[in-house]
Amino acid sequence: MAASGSLAQTLGITKEGVPDVLDMAEEKISYDPNYVCPVVRTNFEDERNILKRDSDGDGIVDLWDDCVDSTPGAMVDDFGCEAKEPEPSAADFTLDDAQIIDSFKVNIEFTSNSTDVLPEYENNLQNVIDALNANPNSGVIIHGHASLDGDAAYNQRLSERRAKAVASLLMTKADIAPRRITAVGYGESRPLVNEESEAANARNRRIEAAIIQLPSNE
Repeated sequence: MAASGSLAQTLGITKEGVPDVLDMAEEKISYDPNYVCPVVRTNFEDERNILKRDSDGDGIVDLWDDCVDSTPGAMVDDFGCEAKEPEPSAADFTLDDAQIIDSFKVNIEFTSNSTDVLPEYENNLQNVIDALNANPNSGVIIHGHASLDGDAAYNQRLSERRAKAVASLLMTKADIAPRRITAVGYGESRPLVNEESEAANARNRRIEAAIIQLPSNE
């Protein structure tokens, strides 16, 4: 096709009524302004520009903002809609920095090396449940402790697992919101009696519950 076009130009052959390409190149081309779109300059710094406009000032331009009328100063998500502040969690606190409202020793005995809470001890959590139900803005730190005999690292892990077992029971049996409960193991670090007698071991091997005040979102 390209070869035939070159040959036609060489021989001076053209279709009737069709101007020669070379002749067309020499002629000036005029454009009808009614049919040619004008060039529009864009100022990207202009607040009226759709790529720049942010009607509610939340940092999300209107083009990508699903909520263009969010409250001034409010925290928004990636879509420009007001984000809910996370609810306070018991996991944000420790025994050392929490406002402790009440404390209970949870009368639960575990079999040797076990983390299972036996059914006969489940009702012994009722005082903890009652305290949490009485104050919706409260939480609980379940803390486990071990006796001073045996391997310290093993006792640490065991106290953690036992505390988590009790915390899990509060969630599943009493329907306490998970955010209101946290569990921690202290192992041998906080003994009630600093000795390794049978009586001391029994006292040190324990689960306790600290009812704490949680901040209110209101």
